[in-house]
Amino acid sequence: MNSHMLITSGPRLMKINIEADSKVRAGFPANVQMQIELPEPKKVFWGGVKLITKRPCKNPLVIASKDVFSQGFFDSGTYNRQLQISIAQKILPSVELRNIVYTIDGCLRVEKAPKSDEELEIVSSRSIIIDSPLDKTTAPSPNPVNFSLGGLTITLNKDVYAPGEAIKVSYQQKGFRQISVKLMQLANVVCSCPQFGHVCTYLEKSPAVVTNANKKDLNSSDGFILLKIPKISEPSHKYQWKPSEETFWGHQFGDVNEWFIDITGKYDNPTVKSIKFQVPITILPNGTTSGDHELFAPGKSNVDFKPKSRPKNVFEVTTPRLDSQNRTFEIKITNRLPSKTLTGVTIKATGVQEGLFETPSYMQGIATWASGEIKTILYRTQPNVTNIVLVIEDNDFTQTRLVAPVA
Repeated sequence: MNSHMLITSGPRLMKINIEADSKVRAGFPANVQMQIELPEPKKVFWGGVKLITKRPCKNPLVIASKDVFSQGFFDSGTYNRQLQISIAQKILPSVELRNIVYTIDGCLRVEKAPKSDEELEIVSSRSIIIDSPLDKTTAPSPNPVNFSLGGLTITLNKDVYAPGEAIKVSYQQKGFRQISVKLMQLANVVCSCPQFGHVCTYLEKSPAVVTNANKKDLNSSDGFILLKIPKISEPSHKYQWKPSEETFWGHQFGDVNEWFIDITGKYDNPTVKSIKFQVPITILPNGTTSGDHELFAPGKSNVDFKPKSRPKNVFEVTTPRLDSQNRTFEIKITNRLPSKTLTGVTIKATGVQEGLFETPSYMQGIATWASGEIKTILYRTQPNVTNIVLVIEDNDFTQTRLVAPVA
C-alpha cells in the first residue's frame, strides 16, 4: 500500500493521509487506511473515501463512496481509520490506452471559519489500477468458424486466441488468384450523461486499425495462411458501467475493444469485384488461455481489515436524558477499560424512531479518552425517538455498537 498526502495552506495545517491498494481486481474490495489531523477543534460536515474516474470531458465521475466521518464536532487530534470500499464486478477496468484511470480520494469537509456554514474541503488522492474481472468461469469457450462466400470457404479451428498466437486461416477456393487477411482492432470509449446525452463533443470515435496483415498468391484449390497476433495486444472486452441510484439515471460509462479478421479474396478475372468479409474473434489477456487460467487474485495486504470489536461492558452508558428546552438528549458514557487511554475516538449517535426509522446522525470526535473518564454526548432530538444507537471507534481500529433506550 502506498500513500499520497495533500495539505491545505493556512495559519495551521490540516492533513489527510490515504493509503490504499495499488491494484485490485473488479469484484473485490479495495483496502484503505485514512488518517486526518486536526490542529484545532473543528465542525465536520463529512469525511470519507471515493472511487473516482474522469469522463472524456474531464468531469469527475464518482463510481463508489463510503462514509467514514459524519456531521459533528471534533477535538483537535489525529484520527485513524481502516475500511474497505466495494469495487463492483461490472465496473469498467482501467484502460490507460484511452485514459480510463482511477483514484481513491480521501475527503474531509469542515467549517471554513468558526461558527460558519461555509465549507472547506481537503482531499488526498492516490492512483489505483482496477483489473479485469475475467476468470476461467467467464472466459469464452472457443468455437470453430466456417464461412463461405462467392466460391471462397474460410475455416478457423477456433475463435478465441492468446497474444502472440498465430491464427491459422484455412481456405478452399475456386476462381481466386489471391487472398489477404488483416487483423483489425476497433476500440472506443462509450459515455453519455444528461448534459450531452449520447452525442458528446468530447468523444472522438476511432476507426478500426490494422495490427498485422498477410497475403498469399493462390496456386492450389486449398491451403492456409497464417496471421500472427502481436504479443502486446489489448484483450477483447465490452465494459459498461451504469449507476444503480435513481438520481444518476441517464449516466453510463464504458469501453469497447473488438477484434476481427478482415478477409479479401481477389478473383482470377480482374474485372470481377473482390469479395470482402469479416470474422470476429476474441483475444484473451496475456498469460491466460480459454481452457485453464487464473487472472489476478485479490490484492493481499499485511494489514488485517476484518472488523474488531470490544466487549460492550467496557463502556458504561447512562439512560438518555431529555433537555426539552434545547431539544437534545444528554448521554453520558464512561470508559471502563482498565488503565487504557483511547485515542482518536469517534462516537456516532443515531436516533431510531419507533424501532424502525433512523434519524440524522451526529458524531463527536475525542482526541483522548482516559480510563474512568466520562464523556457527554448531546444529540438533537427528533419526534418519537425510542432508542439511540451509539457506535464507538478509535485509533486501535475497533468498533463497539451500543443501544441506549430512551426513558
